[in-house]
Amino acid sequence: MSAIDIPTPWRTAAEQILKQQWHRILVLGATDRGKSTYCAFLGQTLSAAGFRVAFVDADVGQKDVGPPATISLAYLDEALELSQAPLAALYFVGAVSPIGHLLPVVVGTKRMVELAQAPFVIIDTSGLVTGSGRVLKTFQIDSLRPQVIVALEKEQELGPIVRACRNYNVIRLRSSPQTKAKSIDIRRAAREQAFRTYFEGAREHRLRLRQLVVQRGFVSVRLAHHLLCGLADSQGEGLGLAIVRQVNFRRGTVSLLTPVARQAIRILQLGSLYLSSDGCELSSPFQGDKSPAK
Repeated sequence: MSAIDIPTPWRTAAEQILKQQWHRILVLGATDRGKSTYCAFLGQTLSAAGFRVAFVDADVGQKDVGPPATISLAYLDEALELSQAPLAALYFVGAVSPIGHLLPVVVGTKRMVELAQAPFVIIDTSGLVTGSGRVLKTFQIDSLRPQVIVALEKEQELGPIVRACRNYNVIRLRSSPQTKAKSIDIRRAAREQAFRTYFEGAREHRLRLRQLVVQRGFVSVRLAHHLLCGLADSQGEGLGLAIVRQVNFRRGTVSLLTPVARQAIRILQLGSLYLSSDGCELSSPFQGDKSPAK
C-alpha cells in the first residue's frame, strides 16, 4: 500500500470488520473515490490476520483483476498487489459500462460471490452511483445481502443509497484526499491496454456454429466481425473472452481470436462491444480492419 498513506478512519474500519467478523463486505463509491485502494488495504489487513480473502471485481470498466467487460473473482495474498492477484473465475457481461447491462452485472456479481471459497469476501463495485447506478446498487445489495457496506464519499453523495439500506451495517468513510481523478481518455486507454494484455498470445480458432450453444442474441443479427464474446464450458462456467475475426454463414463457421483452448469451448455468449485485434474499442463492426461476414 505504498501509493497513498492510509487514513486513520480506513484503518479503524478494517479493524472493526475483522473484530465483528463481517464476512461479506460490499464497497461502494463514485468514480475516483479510492475503492480499489481500500479493497486492497482491507484485503491485506484480513490476510495478515491469517484469513483467506476472496475479491470480487464487479467494475466492468476499470478492472483490477481480469479483463474488462467481466465480473471477476480472485484470491488475495498479503504479499501481492491487488492487480497481481491471479484470476480464479469470471462472468461475461459484454460491455464496459453497467448502463444498459444492469441484469448481467447483478447476476454476475452474485455468481462470483457464490463461487468464492473464503471466510471473507470483498466486493468492489462500479463508480456509477446516480440514476441507473442507484438502481444497480440497490439490487446488488438486495441480491448479495452483505454483512457490512463500506461507503466511500467525498461529501454525502451516497446518501440516497445509504438511506435505502439502513437495515444493513454501514460504514461511511471519506475518500482519501490523495486519490487522483482519471479522465475519460485515461480510463479508455487503461481498458484497451488491459484488453491488449489479455489477448497477447491468443490464437485464432475456426468453430462450427452448430456445435456451439449461442447465447444472448440471435446469430444472424448480432454475430459480426470484431464483436467481443464470452466463452463458457458445457456447465456454463466462464472460460474467457474472444474477438470474432470472421463469420461465414454459408459454411456455418465462426473464427475466434482467443487465449482459451479450443477443445473447452461449448458456449458462445454475444457481447455489446467491438474490439480490434489489438484491443482498441471500435464504434461498429465496420471500423478497423475489415473482414465481413460471408
